[in-house]
Amino acid sequence: MHHVVGYDLSVRPDLRVKVEAYYQYLYDVPVSANPASTYSRLNSEHGIPDSTLQNNGTGYNKGIEVTVEKFYGDNYYFLATGSVFDSKYKPANGHTYSTYFNTKYQANFLAGKDFRLGKTGENVFSLNFRTLIHGGFRYTPQTIGTTATGINYLYSVDSDTYSKQAPDYLRFDLGLKYRRNNPRYSWIISLDIQNLTNRENVIDYNFMIAPNDDQIIVDPITGIGIIPVLNFKVEF
Repeated sequence: MHHVVGYDLSVRPDLRVKVEAYYQYLYDVPVSANPASTYSRLNSEHGIPDSTLQNNGTGYNKGIEVTVEKFYGDNYYFLATGSVFDSKYKPANGHTYSTYFNTKYQANFLAGKDFRLGKTGENVFSLNFRTLIHGGFRYTPQTIGTTATGINYLYSVDSDTYSKQAPDYLRFDLGLKYRRNNPRYSWIISLDIQNLTNRENVIDYNFMIAPNDDQIIVDPITGIGIIPVLNFKVEF
């Protein structure tokens, strides 16, 4: 159930500003059939659950988003968006927690410009840029427990479910493209570079107990680094 209140202002024919407040209520969410579990499918990006699920969970997303958009004209465009939000869920145990994706804020900026080349401007060199920043993804800290036989093990406290955040996520993408137009055909060569700065953004953590020690080893799981994609295409 998605509720939106918005205001859209056309500053000029090629420029608009939009403000939206929204509330999204989620129901019949797959959660664990174990009444003590904190598992919800809302926090999953991939994989298949390894336990029995039932559609008894709920959740919500609410926030405010601002968009400033310059439509393509005069050989350039840009789009800037920013939002602050809150994302919560309720699993089988009936308590409410932040979701994995409750980063609290997010901002995007895209811009591009075409440069006309050739005697009549028939060829085009394009430069495109994108940056994305948001708060860190959520994770659940671990605690060391000890069995009656003196063996250490890791466990999580329900009240700490997704209570911590990884460092802010930041990524820059760059796109370069040259198009050569000929009377009977055109060729395009492009280079798209994702994560231009090769930043190792943390998306989750692995927790382990240090050998012969009572300390927890925290191993960050990072996303993919720089990804260059070179493409050549001929159009008839």
